[in-house]
Amino acid sequence: MLMQLARNEVHCSSFGLEITPQTCTALSAILSRDEQVRSARLRSPQLQRRFIAAHGGLRQLLGLYLRADPSEFSFVHNEFGKPALCGAFAGRIQFNLSHAADLALIGVAVGAEIGVDVEQIREEPEFSEIAQSFFTATRVEELNRLPSALRAQKFLSFWTRNEAYAKARGEGIGTTTQIPQSSGWSFYPLQPAPGYVGALAVEGSGWRVTHRSVSLDALLSALL
Repeated sequence: MLMQLARNEVHCSSFGLEITPQTCTALSAILSRDEQVRSARLRSPQLQRRFIAAHGGLRQLLGLYLRADPSEFSFVHNEFGKPALCGAFAGRIQFNLSHAADLALIGVAVGAEIGVDVEQIREEPEFSEIAQSFFTATRVEELNRLPSALRAQKFLSFWTRNEAYAKARGEGIGTTTQIPQSSGWSFYPLQPAPGYVGALAVEGSGWRVTHRSVSLDALLSALL
């Protein structure tokens, strides 16, 4: 199940974060000591399992692309937490991870900065206030014209696009209020699973984007 990625391709993979104890143990074993400590600090066993699933799944996917043991990867993070591979694998592949509720989304590319974001569709009373703070007047007006039943999904489609762009650029979450029209970036809406909204931002143009749902157990088996 080794993965092939051409320079004009972006692959997006999504997978569920609810895992068996056996899978959790197997994924935890490939995490770095720092990742294990971070997961242990989370406030509930469910959040701990989801962290292990998301970050272990990322390592498994990178292992399939790079033909390497997932436990060997080391990461560096910029001031806003954006990760990149370092050491022997530095610069060989670009990636980004996002997770919400029980779903993770990962985007990978070669030779271009990339960002992804995913959100679970839900009704939140503060969406209107957030839109006023972070969206342009045109987008706020577009949201306000929609029936209330459609407003949450549209809000999240705007939000994930902005967040994917901010993450691709290595900026803080919620820092991007307007994406320049001639920005040198490409944007793609994603529906990674029913009940979720996602977005991809990738540097440059002419990308061939594919998305697939994967199983963490299948990823583990592929590298055995």
